[in-house]
Amino acid sequence: MTRQIGVKEWRREFAGSTELPVRELTLRVTVRPEMLRWACERAGFGLGEVARRVPQLPTWESGERRPTLKQLEGFAKATHTPIGYFFLPPGAAG
Repeated sequence: MTRQIGVKEWRREFAGSTELPVRELTLRVTVRPEMLRWACERAGFGLGEVARRVPQLPTWESGERRPTLKQLEGFAKATHTPIGYFFLPPGAAG
């Protein structure tokens, strides 16, 4: 039988353990490739310039992979783009 424990008890029981029963969640987001290109152009950079700072950019732009939310935040910072712009519907970013 499985017993339920609260968060505080769980922390006490597993604190310092290397075998935590928790798996880290990685959130991948969908971003249209044209938004990635638009952000680079808006910032006055070419894709190659930004790819030196964000090495995963070519795989996102080709649709081969999707960025994690944390990676997209880094890209947004590199291109001086508010993160919310990447989730706007087509044509709304101007």
